[in-house]
Amino acid sequence: MSDLSAETKEIEKALNNICTDWVGIGIQINAARQALLELKRLSSIGAPPERKRGHWIVRNEYSMYPVLCSECGGWQSSRSKFCPDCGADMRGEGDG
Repeated sequence: MSDLSAETKEIEKALNNICTDWVGIGIQINAARQALLELKRLSSIGAPPERKRGHWIVRNEYSMYPVLCSECGGWQSSRSKFCPDCGADMRGEGDG
């Protein structure tokens, strides 16, 4: 019986080592995932947001807010190069 007990203890020790190694690997994998997420977050910080392109829709030139943004639907008192509400680029081809 002592041989079986010694073998059982050796098997138990080996299983504990395997479990410890797996926990360590899991921690390393989780750290790698966190690092990847942080790299993705940092790489997106420097990239400028994509600007929408739109155009002004003239509704009633005699009203207080005669033009409408095609992107956000915001009414404006005058045409400008960018919509003050959503930031859409309102410069058409040839408008510079």
